[in-house]
Amino acid sequence: MFSLIKTVAPLSAQKDEARIINELISFGIRQIVVTRAEKGATVFLQENNSVKKVHKDAVQTNVVNKVGCGDVFGAVYFYNYIKNKNVILALQQANLFAGVATTYSEIKDFLNLKRDANERISKK
Repeated sequence: MFSLIKTVAPLSAQKDEARIINELISFGIRQIVVTRAEKGATVFLQENNSVKKVHKDAVQTNVVNKVGCGDVFGAVYFYNYIKNKNVILALQQANLFAGVATTYSEIKDFLNLKRDANERISKK
């Protein structure tokens, strides 16, 4: 079971993020993904009876539009995680594709998302 959330506060009566995460993990949720817009994203997961935290900063872009970026992030994260079972790779890819998507001003630009993300990787 996964949970993709933008903020964890509405999911619990707790106020502290760590307490909320621990509460959700206690219900059997295996991963909690917290997206933080320009601050990146964090995945919390249970590993060896403790909660592991993996954070990746957002990709720096010239933001034109944020509409749909969360959808892109979620789709890319889950696709990559299901394919590779690698949280770090899934998080990196999701941040990359969502970041590239912020540079698009028209819907037709999304047809180039995979190409543009791959070009950004090759420039590193």
